[in-house]
Amino acid sequence: RLAILYHQKIVSFMFPADFCIDIAAAATLDTYNTITSAVPTTLVQYLGSLTIIFGSRFFFAFAFDITRLALLHIHFLSSLFAACQRLELCTLTSLWLLFRGKKRNVLRQRS
Repeated sequence: RLAILYHQKIVSFMFPADFCIDIAAAATLDTYNTITSAVPTTLVQYLGSLTIIFGSRFFFAFAFDITRLALLHIHFLSSLFAACQRLELCTLTSLWLLFRGKKRNVLRQRS
């Protein structure tokens, strides 16, 4: 209810005209905020207890692993784009040498 009142104050400040808030949407938002605020608290307590047991290296290793896992798709995209760029540069180099007459003919052992 406090979140709804706070939201109404912000909305009434931003929109001075008579603005009606949807109570059902606000109640759903309040329920969602309650659920999502409880999860990080539990996660932090769980990680805190594991850090106490295993030490601070565990926390930093866990944070590093989670970060690497969260950014894994970026690594794969980067590898894919690097391979595409290598192929394109190889093709352009080959064409550049071909049209300049400098491409080596492997079958006749000459340029």
